[in-house]
Amino acid sequence: MKFFYFFILLMIVCITANAQTWTGSSGTNWNTASNWNPITVPGSNDIATIPAGATNYPVLTNNILVRSIDMQAGSQIDVNGFNITINSNYDVRFTGATINNSNAATDIVLNIATGNNGYTTYFKNNIVNDAIIFNISGFNTFLDGDAGTVNQFNGDVTYNITGTLVVDISHIIPSQFNGNLTVNRTVKGETHVCNGGGNIAGDYTFTDNTGSIIFMGNNNAKTSIAGTVNVAATDPSPGTTTAFFEMHRIINQTTGGNITVQNTAGFFLEKDTLKITSLNMTGYRGNVNGQASNNDITGTINFSNNPIPLGNASTYFTNNLFAGNVTITKNAVGYPLYESGNHYTGNVVFNCDGSGPVQICYSASSQFDGNVTINRTIAGYTEAFTYGAVINGNFSYTNNTAGDTHLGNFFDFTNRKTIISGTVNITAHYITPDVFAMDEIMNQTGGGNIDVLNSKGFNIKKDTLLVNSFSVTGYSNLFAQFFNNAITGNVTIGDDAGNNGGFYTDMRNNTITGDCNFSNNANSALFDAYNPGSSDYHNKYNGNVTYTRTNGDIYIGIGGSSANTNEYCQNFTINSANNILIGKIKFICTGNSIIEQLGTQPIVVEQLVIEKTGAGKITLNDPVTISGNVTFISGIIYSSTTNSLTFANNATQTGASAASYLDGPVTKIGNTAFVFPVGKPGAYAPISISAPLNLTDAFRAQYFTTDPSGSGYNTSLKDVSLNHLSSSEYWILDRTVGSSSVSVTLSWDASRSGTVNNIPDLRVARWNGSLWKDEGNSQTTGTNTSGTITSLGAVTNFSPFTLASATLLNPLPVNLLSFTATRCNTDVCLLWITANEINFSHYEIEKSIDGRNFNGFYSIPAKNNAVQNSYISTDVNATGNIIFYRLKMVDINGMVKYSDIIKVTLDKPQLVTLSPNPANHFIILKDVNNYHTVRIIDVTGKLQQQKSIVKNTEEINVSRLAAGIYLVELTGNTGRVTIKFVKQ
Repeated sequence: MKFFYFFILLMIVCITANAQTWTGSSGTNWNTASNWNPITVPGSNDIATIPAGATNYPVLTNNILVRSIDMQAGSQIDVNGFNITINSNYDVRFTGATINNSNAATDIVLNIATGNNGYTTYFKNNIVNDAIIFNISGFNTFLDGDAGTVNQFNGDVTYNITGTLVVDISHIIPSQFNGNLTVNRTVKGETHVCNGGGNIAGDYTFTDNTGSIIFMGNNNAKTSIAGTVNVAATDPSPGTTTAFFEMHRIINQTTGGNITVQNTAGFFLEKDTLKITSLNMTGYRGNVNGQASNNDITGTINFSNNPIPLGNASTYFTNNLFAGNVTITKNAVGYPLYESGNHYTGNVVFNCDGSGPVQICYSASSQFDGNVTINRTIAGYTEAFTYGAVINGNFSYTNNTAGDTHLGNFFDFTNRKTIISGTVNITAHYITPDVFAMDEIMNQTGGGNIDVLNSKGFNIKKDTLLVNSFSVTGYSNLFAQFFNNAITGNVTIGDDAGNNGGFYTDMRNNTITGDCNFSNNANSALFDAYNPGSSDYHNKYNGNVTYTRTNGDIYIGIGGSSANTNEYCQNFTINSANNILIGKIKFICTGNSIIEQLGTQPIVVEQLVIEKTGAGKITLNDPVTISGNVTFISGIIYSSTTNSLTFANNATQTGASAASYLDGPVTKIGNTAFVFPVGKPGAYAPISISAPLNLTDAFRAQYFTTDPSGSGYNTSLKDVSLNHLSSSEYWILDRTVGSSSVSVTLSWDASRSGTVNNIPDLRVARWNGSLWKDEGNSQTTGTNTSGTITSLGAVTNFSPFTLASATLLNPLPVNLLSFTATRCNTDVCLLWITANEINFSHYEIEKSIDGRNFNGFYSIPAKNNAVQNSYISTDVNATGNIIFYRLKMVDINGMVKYSDIIKVTLDKPQLVTLSPNPANHFIILKDVNNYHTVRIIDVTGKLQQQKSIVKNTEEINVSRLAAGIYLVELTGNTGRVTIKFVKQ
C-alpha cells in the first residue's frame, strides 16, 4: 500500500513538471497561452523552452517564475524590464540566446535558484544587450562559458551569489564584458572567474567575505580589463579556514582599485599585470603555499601572513615586477618565506615577525630601485642576497633578537655580488649568540653604521663598504673570519671574554680606510695576517690601528712569505701587558705615523718596512726593538732618547738612503758589525761599528747637523795633528752596555759635509770631554763627493765623533754662524757671519712674500778664507706687510746650501730718523720717545755701545768707533727698530 502512494506521488510530480515550448504563433506576449505548446503559459513547475526559428520571440509583460528554462541556440527574449526567476532542480540552459531589454530604465535580472540534485545551470554562447544581474543561489553548479562561442555582455554584469554552489564565470570560453563586471558572494562556496580568460571593457569588482575558495583567471588565457580592479575577500573564521585565493593572468589598464585578501589558506598570484592603488594579502595561513610569481603590479603592496599558522606552508615571491612600495611580513612559526628574481621600483620592507626562516634572493638575484629594509623582531633564520642583488637605494637590517643571519653570497657562488648605491645600516644585537655572515656586499654612499653584538662568531668576506663605522663585538663560541674586505670607515672587532674553546679570530687580505680597534678578550687567539704557510694574507690599514689584549694571544703579520706584511698608513698602537706578537709590518702612504704602546709590553717587531711617500714620517712614542730587519725604502723614522729604536742581536737594516733613514738615537745589541741608518732631514749620514765581542754589548748612535761647538764640543780644541774639524755635523756614538772596543766608520757627502779635495787627509775625530782626539784614518771608500772613513784602530772610549782634516786641502763646510734681517727705516738690513770659507764661491739673498716661493735679488762674492767673515746688505725695495728672507750659499763646485728662513714685519711705519749718515763724531736720533734702550752693534754682531733713552731726541757720541758699518738698534714696548749707518 505504501508503494502505491509513493507511485501516485511520483506521477503527480512528473505531470506537474511540464515542458512548455514557445511557438510565437499568436505574437510576442509571454503570457499568451496560444504562443506555447501545449497551450499553457509556463508556471513555477514548468520548463520553458525557447527554440530558434520562431516568427516571434517572447516579450515579458510581468515578472515570471519557472521551474527551468532552455533557451536554445538562435533564440531570443526581451525581458522588457521584468525579472526572470528560476527555481529549479533541473538543468538550466541559456545556450546561444540573445537576451534583450526594451526598458532602458531597468536591468536584466535573472534570479536562479539552482537546486540541490546535481543539475547544472549553463550560460554560454549568448548575447546580452543590456546590463544584467545574476542572483544565484542553491547548491548546483553555475557555468558561464563552458563551451561553444563567447558570451557577449553589452552592458554591466553583476553576479550576486547567495548559495553554496560552485560558480564558474567565463569558465572555458572567454566572455566579452563590454561594461563592468561585478561578483558578490555572501554565502561560502567556490567561485571561478575568467578561468577561460575574458575581456572586460569596464571595471572589475569582486567581493567575498565568506571564506570561500576563489579562482580568478587562468595561466594559459589572459583576462583583459580596461578599467580598475577591486577585490575584497576575507575569511571571517580564519581558525578553521579552507579558503584559498588564486589570481592568474589578470591584466588591467586603469589605476585606482584595491585588492584586499584576508585570512585565506594560502594564495597564488601568477602572471598578473595590475595597476592598482593597493594590494593587501594578509592573514593567510594553512597547508597551502602562498605564491606570487611573474606578476607586474603597480601600486602599494602588502603581504603578511597570520601569526597563528594552521599548517606549515611556505610563501614564495619569484620573478615579479612590483612598481610601488612593498611590505612583506612573515609572522608565523614555520612558514618559510622565499624571495628571488624580483624587480621592485619602490621601497621594500621585509618584516620578520615570526620565527620561521626568511630567505631573500635565495635562488636568483633581485633588483631593488628604492630602499630595502629587513626587520627581525622574533628570533629566526634570516638569509638575504644569496644570489646577489642590485639595490639602488639604502639598505637597512635590524635584528635585536636571535637567529643566524646570512647577508650576501655566503655560498661563494661566482659573480653574485650585492651592489648598493646608498648607505648600509645594520644593527644585530643578539640576545643569544647566533651566526652573523656578510659576503660580497658592496655599497657606494657613506654615512651608515654596522653594529653586530654578541653573535656566534662571524663570517665577513669580500665586502666593499662605505660606512661611518663597522663594529663586531662580544662574539663567541664559533670561529670569526674577516677576509678580503675593503671597508671605508672605522672598524672595531673584539670577542667576548667567554669566547673559549679555541675559536680564534682570523683577519686577512682586508683594506680598511678608517681607524681600527681590535681587541682580544678571551683565551682564544686573534690572527691579523697570520699564516704558517707561504701565502700572502696581509691587511692594509689606511687609518690608525689599535690592538688591545686582555687575554689570549694576538698575532700580527706572522708567517707567510715576505709579501705577508701588514701595511699601515697612520698610527700603530698596542695596549697589552704581554703576548702581542708583531711579525712583518710596513708603513706606507703620505701621512705621518706613530708607533705606541699604551700598556706595559715592550714593542718587538720582527720585520719593519718604511715606504712612506711625500713628507710622511714615523715617530716612536715608545721604545721599539727590531728582532729581524728594517727595510728602508722611503720616509724617516723619528726616535728620541726615551723612545729609541733598538736592533736586537743579529737584527739588520737594509736600504737606508737619503730618502729613508732614522732621525734620532738608534741602539744595536749583539756581536755583529752594524751600520747605524741615521740622518737628519735632507741628510743621510750613516755611522758604522765593527763587530763587538759579546752578544749583550750595546751601542747607541745619533746624527746632528749642527756645529759641534754650538753643542759644547769646541772645534778649536783639538789634537795638533788636526788642522780643522767639520763645523756642520757630528755623531754621538755611545757604548751603553759592555766594554768592547770597535772600529768606527764615518760617512761624508758633499751636500751635507762640504768639500773634500784630498781624501787621504781626512780623519776621524772624537771628543774626549776636553778636546777633539785624532782617531786616524785606516781606510776610506768613495769619491770626493761621498764616501766613508774608518778609524785607524779600535776605539776604546765613546762620545761625539766628527770629520776632520789634517790639512787645509779639505775645507769641509762653510760655517754659517748667524743670519739676521731687521728693519732699517723703510729698508731691511741683512747681516750674516760665516767661518771656514775655503773653495767657496758666493752668497745670494732671496726673498718671498709667502715663505714658499723665493726669488734672488742680491749676490755677493765670498771672501774665501778660513777666518770669521761678516757680510751686510740692504733690501731697499722692501714692500708689503711681511717679507721672508733666506741665504743661498754656493761653493766653487756648484753645491748649494740654504740658511733658515727669517721673517720681517713691515706693517707699521717707522718714524725714527738718524742723522748725519755717514757720521764722524755724533749721530742724532729723533722721535725715539717710544723706545727705552739704544745699542750700537758692529757687523760681527758685537755690542759697541749702549745707553738708555730719556728724551725724544738723543745725541750719541760715536767718535771712538772705528770706521765701518754699524747698526743702531732701538728697543721699546712697541717693538724693535734697526737703522744702519756708516762711521767715517
